Amino acid sequence: MMRIETGCGASDMDADRRPIDSVMLADVVRPDIVKTLAYPFRLTVLTPDTVAISRPGRARQHADGIWDIVDPRMDGSACAGDAVRRDMIHHGLAAAALGARHVVETRDAIGSSIFRANLERLAIYRTIVPTHSQQAIAQRMLASRSGLTLGDLADALHPHPSNGFTIAFGLVIGRFVSVDMETVLGRDSLISPTPPVPVRLPGLFDRLRMPRAA
Repeated sequence: MMRIETGCGASDMDADRRPIDSVMLADVVRPDIVKTLAYPFRLTVLTPDTVAISRPGRARQHADGIWDIVDPRMDGSACAGDAVRRDMIHHGLAAAALGARHVVETRDAIGSSIFRANLERLAIYRTIVPTHSQQAIAQRMLASRSGLTLGDLADALHPHPSNGFTIAFGLVIGRFVSVDMETVLGRDSLISPTPPVPVRLPGLFDRLRMPRAA
């Protein structure tokens, strides 16, 4: 028997602007990812011989509504061992029950070496929360001109370059602006508005709430 227990401390990256975990940051900076949840549920699998309890690392939702259940691993060697393989099999079964995809994601699979280097740089600023006025400055600049760069935004946000870039990176992490993560982050990095989140998207646990067929 498999039991999926919801409400087990999942944190939504869009909720109350709490600090983003560095592992989740790879999803946060991708415009096609609209939501990410850390430890989205607790899974209990009962067999005649044992009770196995585990939590997948995170769940994420794409702009097309598709959910992924993600097992993050440092590398392939971290997938070895009977207990790890058992958990990944169980997470795959849970994903199927939820109508989601099961993804085993190693660090190298997150993105290119440039993407990962940019991610490490952004992670330093993941606790920065831009003010409403700073968000408004970014929105006005993006609406009024094309070809806007990270340097342009940083200059407008603060007269000191270091402070300006700190706020600009906070806007990237807060999903107020998008930046090209496949080029080394710098003054010339192009930025754009973050695509709006679709109005209606399926919830991760919707399938659990569907009435069973008679």
